[in-house]
Amino acid sequence: MHECFHVFQPNYHERADSSWGELPELDADYSALLGLESRILHEMIVNRPSQNDSVLISMFVATREERRRNLARDVVLAENEDEFSEGTASYIQTRLSEMLSRIGGLALPLRAVDSQFCCFSEAGADYNQMIFRILPPQDMVTTFMHAKYNIGMAECRLLTDWCPAGRASWDRKESPSTKS
Repeated sequence: MHECFHVFQPNYHERADSSWGELPELDADYSALLGLESRILHEMIVNRPSQNDSVLISMFVATREERRRNLARDVVLAENEDEFSEGTASYIQTRLSEMLSRIGGLALPLRAVDSQFCCFSEAGADYNQMIFRILPPQDMVTTFMHAKYNIGMAECRLLTDWCPAGRASWDRKESPSTKS
């Protein structure tokens, strides 16, 4: 599902020409702050504070600003682009697992087409694992490679929960190929 979404992504968001500068992934402060961003977003998803609870939101923004304070502008732009691209695709994958877990998977007749198809019977466990992956890897350097998928997914998840009007307009958005 994740890779399939990438095929359609350019219809909704044209990729910017961001170029990468140096990303200090082995820097302890950079890694710690990236890990903290992950932990804050995980807390917001798991414990669902109200939309008016600005403490965690403020912590996330402050942590992100501090981590990016010494990064070159092109690095920040490239980070944003990758986080949006991979995070949105990861969100689609996560959202599908969440929705399928609510209905218990797909109907069994699909097994006739593919006897190995599991009908997404493990969708609930898959969803929980995807939410758990927002947390940084324990006892390891937190890299942007980990974060772009998981932090981006968490941001999409929170926007879906907290900005239903924005989500509705996104759902109604016409692809460029259908506009006259």
